[in-house]
Amino acid sequence: TSASNIVFETGHTTTGLPSTGTTKMTIDGSGAVTMPLQPAFLSGTSRVTTITGDGTTYSATAATWTDIYDQNADFSNGTFTAPVTGKYNFTFLLTLAGTATNHTNATFSLVGSNRTTTYYNSPGVDRNTSLGGTSYVLTTNVDMDANDTAHLSIHVAGGDKTVMLYELSRFSGYLVC
Repeated sequence: TSASNIVFETGHTTTGLPSTGTTKMTIDGSGAVTMPLQPAFLSGTSRVTTITGDGTTYSATAATWTDIYDQNADFSNGTFTAPVTGKYNFTFLLTLAGTATNHTNATFSLVGSNRTTTYYNSPGVDRNTSLGGTSYVLTTNVDMDANDTAHLSIHVAGGDKTVMLYELSRFSGYLVC
């Protein structure tokens, strides 16, 4: 313990002498729990031009992702790999630019090893006319086994290949239980 905190560490020597361990969990005096190795990530994309619009399915693994944080190094090149079996929450903010009124349908999918979760929309109807696009915030819980993967895919149809994945797009996930 340190002050009024309870700290769970690993990596101590068996000699009984103090050593520096790796903190796995801390419970502070107020009862707040932090787990610095708990799988959690938030990453953003750079702008990707003309990815879809003509019925092409774009895998967001092709985008350039910049980690805002990745607590357990489980997110790489647009793909999350589950380190342990459990229930995971994923949220993605997709900002699309270049949509037109003739882009009649879109699917945004979280493609996972066990199943794919797909959201349907009509970007030509929802688009912000001054920006020529719109943003979508989608969230889901998914059961994953250790080493299962998950990534995003985007499919827009009904028009020309003018739709861009804007750099404000984000993808996040964490282990729930």
